[in-house]
Amino acid sequence: FSRTLYQPDKVLFKATGGRLTIPTLVAGLPVIMVTTTGAKTGKRRTMPLLGIPVGEDLAVIGSNYGQKNTPSWVYNLEADPSATIGYRDCTVEVVARRADETETDQIFDLASTVYSGYAKYRKRAEHRVIQVFVLKTLSLLPLGLQALCFKRPSLHPLGLQALGLQPLGLQPLGL
Repeated sequence: FSRTLYQPDKVLFKATGGRLTIPTLVAGLPVIMVTTTGAKTGKRRTMPLLGIPVGEDLAVIGSNYGQKNTPSWVYNLEADPSATIGYRDCTVEVVARRADETETDQIFDLASTVYSGYAKYRKRAEHRVIQVFVLKTLSLLPLGLQALCFKRPSLHPLGLQALGLQPLGLQPLGL
């Protein structure tokens, strides 16, 4: 499933003007588009990833569905932590930092409440360290990236809360 989902997901995302992905449509999962700069090529690469709310930020997990290899976007963020997060027709510039071991465990616990597959992925990928990144907005606005996953009116004309996802009901970690 993981190998076959990417291409149709990309087509659906494009056909709906960035409004839908297959996991969002089928399971209501908070899929964001993360654009990184290729570590080897320098080309911009976009991947659909689950955005896990962590305090006022979002986290992304390099589980690669528990497969043998680390996903290339992880290497891209390690080489250049600048990225762009997209949801629907809105984009936000972010900087990524690798979560420490304690944060990684907490983020996996939170992620498992959003999507239960993460526990299986972690077990399947015991042979490698699954990298987790916390994404922080480069904006000076008081709103954090977690607003990407909430549907409520914007508190600021440029606020991230205008992106329109449904609340996940998770408590902030306070990282």
